[in-house]
Amino acid sequence: MNESAVSPQSQQQTSRSHSASSTPSAGLETSEYIPGLEAHLTRVRELFRIYFDNSWFVGILERMSFNSLTLHEIRRMLEMRSSYVTDSYRLLTGVRALEELVAFTRRYVLPVIRDELGVSGFTRHKNRSQDPITQVVKGLFSATFPANLMHLEELTTELTEMTRPLSSPKHRSA
Repeated sequence: MNESAVSPQSQQQTSRSHSASSTPSAGLETSEYIPGLEAHLTRVRELFRIYFDNSWFVGILERMSFNSLTLHEIRRMLEMRSSYVTDSYRLLTGVRALEELVAFTRRYVLPVIRDELGVSGFTRHKNRSQDPITQVVKGLFSATFPANLMHLEELTTELTEMTRPLSSPKHRSA
């Protein structure tokens, strides 16, 4: 048999063992510890960017003196496309920031969202310079906001549970 001919199966096995041996222990993927983390982060990322990272909502948060560093920490976490054990601090900080955002929004923003966007009949200062399309979009945003906040809260709770193993002393030293 010709030694230069290598079967495709042995090539796959060789490439798997080579890639496994070239990965240092500090670079183990977090997904090995937390199944489905990347998929879950993708769902949170999409919801956050569409509904909570827009200029109207961020403007409301700024007027209510919400800490902008918290939004920065959330954005940093959501930038992650793959997670490694060395990123556990960034992940845990982002999860805590999401929890803070949800709690603040539920307590302070949700009760006044329609007034803040200028779509309530009780709004003190109606912005008559807005075009009708913007008013409709803001009205739809305020109508769907409670459901989107509830969805973000559910995803955040799941993410908190998924990342609980990273806050153990074993992973803090990594």
